[in-house]
Amino acid sequence: MNILVAVDDDVAGSLIYWLHSQGHHTDKNSTTPCQKLVLDYSHLKPYLWNKQPLPGHWPTPEHWLLLDTLLQHAQLISIMHMGCKHISLTPIHAVHLQQWLYTQPQIISLECDWPVNYEPEAEMEPLLLPFIDCITHNVWTDEEQLAAVKLMAWRNVALQSAQYQHLNESSKLDTVEFSQLANHTLAGHSWLEKQANYKAALIARQHHEHWDGTGYPMAISGEAICFEARVAKLYDSYVGLRKDKPYAKACDHRTSVKKLAFGDGYLSPSHFDPHLLKRFLATEKAIELHYNSVCLDN
Repeated sequence: MNILVAVDDDVAGSLIYWLHSQGHHTDKNSTTPCQKLVLDYSHLKPYLWNKQPLPGHWPTPEHWLLLDTLLQHAQLISIMHMGCKHISLTPIHAVHLQQWLYTQPQIISLECDWPVNYEPEAEMEPLLLPFIDCITHNVWTDEEQLAAVKLMAWRNVALQSAQYQHLNESSKLDTVEFSQLANHTLAGHSWLEKQANYKAALIARQHHEHWDGTGYPMAISGEAICFEARVAKLYDSYVGLRKDKPYAKACDHRTSVKKLAFGDGYLSPSHFDPHLLKRFLATEKAIELHYNSVCLDN
């Protein structure tokens, strides 16, 4: 098998030695068509999100192995979105090499996969409207608030798909698995666009973006994120803190407010639209009352 190797020289040496020991032929600078390609992020970056057309001598993405050190989620998501099915963050795992050589996909299908006759539904959360009312009072009319709730209720529609549901319910995910789960933003966007629900699709795509550009899937920032997605980010962060999770116990309201206002090593106030965060902090007592009424009583 002819394998093109496009990785850092420090890694290439031992990888090429191993591939030769398995009876494969490798090239580093050839433009001859190859059956397999192993590459790192720096070699793939120019082609992400269709910035440049892929070289004609490369195999199709299911035959790539992305081999690199720890990458950010937005970087991994962009690689998966291209169709790459094999990723090994160093140190190299032998099982990932074998899966790649025998074209056994490591990365799950990233499209929504519904059972026969299953009809996805919007998740109508009882706290969402009163939360929106608290932080958008005098910004949105009552009609605009209701319209926003109906659109935002679709943001996690992809989590109803079997593969994302499985990942979402897992107690521990490695970096690659988390990035697969994070692709629910793009999967939901794609499905909603096919339903011609374009604004809901945009919210689904952007509701994990951060104001400071450290979110995913596109790592966009500031006002490039639609307003409803910024609201959803703040809402999801507050509600997420209040819920028990496999890796963390639920926080009370006061602790949740402090984490949003000052950060906790995972959340940072820079993740949120500063004007929305200011409105949240100004109305947090009302939000607590709403939470106690519609969440704790159910």
